[in-house]
Amino acid sequence: MSGHRLSLLLVALTALLALTTAAEYNVVDYGARPDGGADSAGAFLAAWGAACNDTGRSGSRPVLRVPAGRFLLSQAYFKGPCRSAGVVVAIDKNGTVFAPPAVDSRAWIMFHHADGLAIRGGTLDGQGQEYWACKKVGNCTGQGPRTLDISQSKGVSVKQLTLLNSKVFHMAIFDCTGVTVQGIRIIAPANSPNTNGIHVSHSRHVRILNTTIGTGDDCVSLGPGTSNVLIRDIECGPGHGISIGSLGWQDGEEGVRNVTVDRAVLTGTTNGLRIKTWAMQLRLRHKRLLLTGHHEPRGQPHPRRPELLPPQGRLRGQCTARGCRSATYHTRTSRARRRRPWR
Repeated sequence: MSGHRLSLLLVALTALLALTTAAEYNVVDYGARPDGGADSAGAFLAAWGAACNDTGRSGSRPVLRVPAGRFLLSQAYFKGPCRSAGVVVAIDKNGTVFAPPAVDSRAWIMFHHADGLAIRGGTLDGQGQEYWACKKVGNCTGQGPRTLDISQSKGVSVKQLTLLNSKVFHMAIFDCTGVTVQGIRIIAPANSPNTNGIHVSHSRHVRILNTTIGTGDDCVSLGPGTSNVLIRDIECGPGHGISIGSLGWQDGEEGVRNVTVDRAVLTGTTNGLRIKTWAMQLRLRHKRLLLTGHHEPRGQPHPRRPELLPPQGRLRGQCTARGCRSATYHTRTSRARRRRPWR
């Protein structure tokens, strides 16, 4: 090949690479402080706005980059729909985004209408210690926010992320379709109140894989209107185990369908898998519950109540005898093991 043709080929390859390389929007370029000395919410939102409005190069998703450092974020509401095919939020493995001690909102970090969202790496620190302390004495001002709230979004993935010390729930997934949570860690003290690991409600086709969760409440909880959930290869404990419910509090409430828990290791949890319902006249249907390989490592503390299937419904106000028999369960349990019966 002649030198001229080789030069033309290199130019063409360079141009092609430029077209296929995703655009990056670094929060530091928008004014974020990696020393944690000032609120970086404005910079994060500006970077999101630029990435969300990027039409993409050959279908590649733009990247919102959070480099190494500690970034104070007062609160952030990342809202779509986006013009891009989705945004990749890439946090450096040595990058930490941390909350102030008080956040007066239902959520600290929110993604809404964010189809194609991908969150990768890094740490989100909810800094819930002061909030837990005030809850114990009953003098909290404002509500406790969830750390990561994802709502009304499709095709979402959250991978290799660490969530620490949320004030309440660490991750909430609401009205989403096609969500994969994989390889994440969720950590909070065993005595931290209401610090569920992952709460899913009104969502479809959710996978929680290869995840480690230890908190003061449920490792995973599934609320009304949730279907087609796979929980596989998770380590749970301390905490309250894996819960479906509570269900049936409101008239007309949807049930939960098609839940598979496979190869879950629960260590030192108060429960294994439980279903919580309120008795009422509406017939709630909880279909196709599959539990496989539920066990504790040899020599490790066991769940005090490994399986509660089906539960005794809790009464909500007055109900007839017919209404109190309203829950219908279709369950299948395979290869479930425990060290001793629960008391």
